[in-house]
Amino acid sequence: MTRNGRPSFVILNPDDLESLEATIEILSDDELMDSLRKSRSEAADGQLTPLGDLL
Repeated sequence: MTRNGRPSFVILNPDDLESLEATIEILSDDELMDSLRKSRSEAADGQLTPLGDLL
């Protein structure tokens, strides 16, 4: 069924829906996204901490 030439509904696997909802939650969290951007930038600049130092 379509509405205005576009699909009017979508069928998703429950696991895919859960994954999409988790992605939306992460992308909606400004503090978390800032932290992720900072981490990626630091890694790109070679500012890495060995895993053993974190444990």
